Order: sequence, then C-alpha cells, then structure tokens
Amino acid sequence: MDNYEQLSDEWMKIFKGGGTTEDFRRMFQDVDAVTDLPCAFFWEEIHKAFPDAKIIFNQRDEDEWWISFKRQILSSDIFVEKLFSRLSPTWHHFDNWLQKLLGTVFGKVTTDSIFCPMQYSEMGCRMVYRRHNTYLLKNAPKDKLLIFNLDDGWEPICKFLDLPVVDKPFPHKNKKSNLKNEIQGTRTVSRMKSEISTGISVILCTFSLFVGYITYQNSTFVSNFVDKFISK
Repeated sequence: MDNYEQLSDEWMKIFKGGGTTEDFRRMFQDVDAVTDLPCAFFWEEIHKAFPDAKIIFNQRDEDEWWISFKRQILSSDIFVEKLFSRLSPTWHHFDNWLQKLLGTVFGKVTTDSIFCPMQYSEMGCRMVYRRHNTYLLKNAPKDKLLIFNLDDGWEPICKFLDLPVVDKPFPHKNKKSNLKNEIQGTRTVSRMKSEISTGISVILCTFSLFVGYITYQNSTFVSNFVDKFISK
C-alpha cells in the first residue's frame, strides 16, 4: 500500500509509458528495502538505479503461489463489498491504479463487475510467474542474489546482509490471504470507509426525503378527495 499512497503518480507514469533509471533512483533514494508488486516486477530497473543493492528471491512452489494469488483475487469478490465500494472516489482511483498495475504485470488478469464473479486466466498468470522467475534467476547478478526459502528463517538473510542473526521468531503475516486485514489501518482504506459511510448516509437521507414527499403528496390527494366527497 506504501507504493500507492506515496508513489501512485510516479508508478502510474511507469505503467503507462515506462520509466528511466533516474525515475527509479528518485523514487527510492531514501528507501532501505522494497518488496511485493510492483517493485518485484521492476526489480531489474530498480537494481540499475541502485547497483549495490542486494536481491532476495523467495523461491516458492508454483501451485502454492497460485493458490495464494487466487485467494487474494477472490477475497474481494463479494457482492456487497463491490457494491458499496463504488460510492468511494478513493476506491475508484485506487482500483484504476491497481488495474493498471495488474495489466502491466500480468496482462488482463481478471474481468470484474458488481453482479458477476471475477474471471481470471490461471494459465496466463502461471506463465507470467514462470517467466519472471526464470528471467530473474538467469539475469540477477549472482554476487547480489540470495535464493531464499521462508522455512530457513532469519539466518540466511542476516548473513547475506552482513547483519547479526535476529533472536526472534521469523514473522509470517498475510496468512491465508489476510492482506485485507493488514491494510485496514492505512490512510487509503480509512478514507474509503469514510466516503462509503457518507455515501450511504446521503442515499438514505435522499430516500427518506423521497418517501416523505410521496407520503405527503398522497396524504394531500386523499385529504382533497375526502373533502370533495363530503362536500357533495
């Protein structure tokens, strides 16, 4: 979410027309480390901007990756959530950014609408995953690359970075695609919630006024009708 909240305009420029080494250097000049998309996809461009940087590649079973990735996609495929999210201008901005990101990395990953479930190309996503891994393993500088397995814990990373081995359990967040819970406290999601709440309030208020108006009109009509009937 940091990439969106702090660098959304810069990334959008790259998604649409590419970027230069200087662009990446300017974006990450005060950053110690990056992870996940879109940075993982643009690892080579970032490394050109910072040639002394080290690369940690998490080698993961493809089927395991796909199950996790699919779960992430489907975790937002909920009718009520998709319906109410349309009330947030921030959601529209973020969704446009996210679709540009996914389109850049995977091509067209999913098709989505409020009333239909998401559709995605498993074959296409898996092909992108394989190509990315193969290209990185072939082209990343061997003296700057660590092929890392999460089960190995802190020791390989700390030795690779010339740091003392951490004496704490290795963290494991986002278990079972719990990413939505992880980003609940971000500025973006908080703004979305506020806008959705405001939108719902406006709709309810408008509906109440409409019902009140219709009720008033009907009561006036009935009253006039009764007055005319009695007068006769």
